[in-house]
Amino acid sequence: MRTFKYLALATALIGTGCGGDDDSMCGDAGCATTDGGADAATGPKAPPYTLTSGMYKATGFTAGTDGCGIEPGLLFTMNTDPEARILVTVEGGKLKVGKVKGVPAMAALGEGTIDGMTFALARSNHVTDMSPSTCQYDDVVAATVTLDDAATKSFGISVSEKQSNRTTCLEPAGVGVSCESTWSWRLTPQ
Repeated sequence: MRTFKYLALATALIGTGCGGDDDSMCGDAGCATTDGGADAATGPKAPPYTLTSGMYKATGFTAGTDGCGIEPGLLFTMNTDPEARILVTVEGGKLKVGKVKGVPAMAALGEGTIDGMTFALARSNHVTDMSPSTCQYDDVVAATVTLDDAATKSFGISVSEKQSNRTTCLEPAGVGVSCESTWSWRLTPQ
């Protein structure tokens, strides 16, 4: 089913649409600070609240561009469906968002150290998607996480995914050899 194929891509996904004086791409997640939340005199800042591992649903969505045809808005519009969830893993001070994707295996929306209120996640690897063809591409994902809602323990995430060297990719139709998709989600634990 086409919707669930792209939902799987969206939940497996991921620089960011934030920057400069235009924060419109940051959505609820907000935009990263230029120093990554670190203070040179004291080192990394403690996060304002503790995230927990588990399944999260998209309770907010801000569209960017979708040149890769990922359709990240589906995770938000289908958020009442228990299948429309994204895996969040917290272990040893590190955050991983999304299921494992690509070689070397990494969390789809990236991995990174929880360092203050705002910090970065990243993934760079090679992906092979076996359905409906043997679609292959190099994938670079960058995400900015903002811990800004201690009451619900939710967080904002602004994502950019750049695919290059795409070969034998039949779906989605019309995507070229290289593409980029950007968006923001508010992720809330279930």
